[in-house]
Amino acid sequence: MHKALRLVVVVVLAVLLAVSVSYAGSLIRSVEGIVVAVSDGDTYKVKTTEGTIIKVRSAGIDTPETPKYTKAGEMKMPGQHYGVAAKKYVEDLILNRKVRVDIYGIDRYHRSLAFVFYNDMNINLALVVNGLAEVYRGGELGPYAKLLWDAQYQAQARHAGIWSLPGYESPRDYRK
Repeated sequence: MHKALRLVVVVVLAVLLAVSVSYAGSLIRSVEGIVVAVSDGDTYKVKTTEGTIIKVRSAGIDTPETPKYTKAGEMKMPGQHYGVAAKKYVEDLILNRKVRVDIYGIDRYHRSLAFVFYNDMNINLALVVNGLAEVYRGGELGPYAKLLWDAQYQAQARHAGIWSLPGYESPRDYRK
């Protein structure tokens, strides 16, 4: 009997873990906090009002890669065009400012997949509108899917940011 119960508990925990690591498209939780670090255009650290530091990955978008360096300061991977611009745009908007983080899931790196808002401005959407991010290919886009795709089509039509580059390579392909 104990073996059967143990097996049921293991299966239930495995299912719960699988669901929590996915991006279900439903709001899990909203938190407020101060952005204390910007790693790149779509990854930030937020100190919540409870004092917890959470690593946030912007849901539904992908910004160009920034350069990556070794601990010794040597470049191990150059960045993409507009990678630094996307990071600077986000820093100028939200670094050291209070934001609302609407969490929709957790990714494989244990980052909160979220839409980030500053004064009711959807930061994820603003990056796409300005041609500093593309709509993420390869996952659920949540409640903002239509807005994100419409913004991307408009940015492409205007040749804004990344869409002005001949032979633009998506961050997803660049990372391969």
